[in-house]
Amino acid sequence: MVLFKQHSICAILSICLFHMCWGEDGLLLKIGDESSLWRNTVIENLPTRDTPVSLTGYLILPAQFQSLRLKSKTTWGSERLKIFIDGVELPFERNGQSRIATLPSKHYPRRVSILIGKSIAATPNWKWGPLEWSMDEADWTAVPVENLEVRGNADGDPPAAAENALAKRLPPPSIVLSPDELNAQNEFKKMYNNSSSGVRQSSLDLLAKAYHRSSWQMLASVAASDSDEYVRVHAISVLAHEPARNGAAAHELAQCFSALKSTDVELKIRFAKEMSDSEFKYEIANALQDTLVRMRYPESYTINSNGISNLEIMRKLRVQFRSLLESFNKTAKCNIEANGTAPARVQRWWESN
Repeated sequence: MVLFKQHSICAILSICLFHMCWGEDGLLLKIGDESSLWRNTVIENLPTRDTPVSLTGYLILPAQFQSLRLKSKTTWGSERLKIFIDGVELPFERNGQSRIATLPSKHYPRRVSILIGKSIAATPNWKWGPLEWSMDEADWTAVPVENLEVRGNADGDPPAAAENALAKRLPPPSIVLSPDELNAQNEFKKMYNNSSSGVRQSSLDLLAKAYHRSSWQMLASVAASDSDEYVRVHAISVLAHEPARNGAAAHELAQCFSALKSTDVELKIRFAKEMSDSEFKYEIANALQDTLVRMRYPESYTINSNGISNLEIMRKLRVQFRSLLESFNKTAKCNIEANGTAPARVQRWWESN
């Protein structure tokens, strides 16, 4: 009887914790009967396979990628958690001490369910995390916590027990797609499907003041792929002014900016100017500083043997650098002057702040 009560209490606490976490950034970590919100950190001292370990929720995929790989940064002990995307186990390949899971080449929605679990570890006190990804064979980076979302079980539906125990409590309004916003999304899709760039640009205003992440992703998709630069910039502007409860919108902005080619400097400048108005700043400032430290601010011009100088090129490079630096200063709330040492000072400032 005592044992039954203990398990009942654990179950009730797990249900309550699930609803507290539902819609939050991160995944739901369950170790045996204990649950907690996991925000992509190292999980220490994990038990053997006799105790179930799982991470469940949703993974928000990047706007554009050709290939995507996932792995745990930590490889200490028996790292043996399997990764499932939309219910399908991803095949593993070994690379040194790491076990890398690769998404098959197919079209995925931006938001997919993720289950990390079914451990086969035989030894105790092993570690796992944080979850890292590599897009298109690029360097491994930690999956931003904004790209992880708790939504309950692996199917994305709240358990019936939780519904009954908490009287069908709804998540915060910003998590629920309201009828008005759903209608705005449908109207946007109809209006955006037009050959006129002016009409497409106007359609974006239908998603202004949107609260739901799916609306933000629609704007990010336009910013990343529309054929008209004015439409793309306006999409960034609308997205930057959305009312955000966390850094998810800023994450979409930073990804759109970082996806631009290094030769698209003028478009980067226009994106940066609009992004600096976003309520959440960290990822945007990070994307801007990453661009600035790769640029240079020429302090003098040269004349070749034919008497031709690069003065005009130098002036253009200076203007471009100053424009991006101005957006960085506004976003990061600093005051770095544009000169030859500015790229290095931007890097030092970012590392120390």
